[in-house]
Amino acid sequence: MEVNESVILEVEEELTAMKIELERLECLKFSSELKEERIKSLRQEVQQAERFLCQ
Repeated sequence: MEVNESVILEVEEELTAMKIELERLECLKFSSELKEERIKSLRQEVQQAERFLCQ
């Protein structure tokens, strides 16, 4: 399956944004269930985006 270059660029941009948000959240000193759930969700989204880009 051929993927449009603009789609690849969009996924790369989203991946970068997710990694920045993930790093920021991981550096926060407080602990909360909401924060931990968002970190878990971001990690899954990062993995999905990376798998997509490796196709």
